[in-house]
Amino acid sequence: TILSRQVVHAFIPFNVRSGIIRNGFIHAVTHMSATGPQLSTKESIVLSTIRSQDSSVQECLSAIDSLDPHNTMSSHLLEELRGTWKVEWTDLGKSRFAQTITRIIKPNLKMLSFGTLPSVKVDLAGSYQIIHDDNTYDLIQVFHDDFAMRLRGPSNLPEESSSRIYVQFKSVQLLDLLNIEKSAIESMKLDTNELAISKSRSTHIDILYLSENMRVHKGASGSTYVLTRYPTVDLPWQNDIIVSP
Repeated sequence: TILSRQVVHAFIPFNVRSGIIRNGFIHAVTHMSATGPQLSTKESIVLSTIRSQDSSVQECLSAIDSLDPHNTMSSHLLEELRGTWKVEWTDLGKSRFAQTITRIIKPNLKMLSFGTLPSVKVDLAGSYQIIHDDNTYDLIQVFHDDFAMRLRGPSNLPEESSSRIYVQFKSVQLLDLLNIEKSAIESMKLDTNELAISKSRSTHIDILYLSENMRVHKGASGSTYVLTRYPTVDLPWQNDIIVSP
C-alpha cells in the first residue's frame, strides 16, 4: 500500500497516538545517557530546537539547514556510519494528507513488516538504527507495549561518489524490552523467531550531514530525519529507558 511503502522506506513508521510525536520529535524517549554524544555548538542548537514543543517544523528545518556541510561523498561513508543511532526528530507525517491518513489508519505489525507479522496494532515510542561492521542494517522500532520490532538487511554504497545508502530488509524479529514475568509478545502469542521477509523492496537514505555524533538524512519518501549517536549499552531492549507519556 502507499502508506506501508512510505512508512518503511522512510525508515521510521507513522505514529498516530496523540501526543507521542509533536513537531516531529518523539517525546516518549526521554532518556539521555551520561556518556551521550558530545555535540558542537550548532548541533546543540539543532537538538534544542527540535526538542522544543514551541518550535514549528519550519523552524526545525531552518536550524538543520544552518549546519555546516560535511563531506558525505566518501567511499568510507558506511564505515563512518557504523554504530547505534537514535532518531531524534522527523518531519514525517506533517503534510495535511499524511495527517488525514494517520487519523484513519493505525500502524500495525503487518504493515511495518512487509506483511510478515500478524495485523496487531501498535503505538510507537522510539526508533533506533544500527549499522554493523559487516554493513548489516538494523531498524528497530520500539512500541509502548514494552516490545520492539527489528528489521534487518544488508546495506551498500554502490558508487564511491554517492552519499546514498541502499538497504533491503530481509528479516524481521520481535524483541522483548523488559525483564517482566510475562512479556507483551508472549501475551499476544507472537512469534519471537527471526522470520524471513518475502515481499521487501530495496530502499535508500541520502546522507545530508554527518559528524561523529549527529547525522541528518532524507528517506526515500522525502522526509528528513535527525539522529544522534547512541551508546549501545543503553539500548532499550537491554535497559528500561522507555518512559510512556
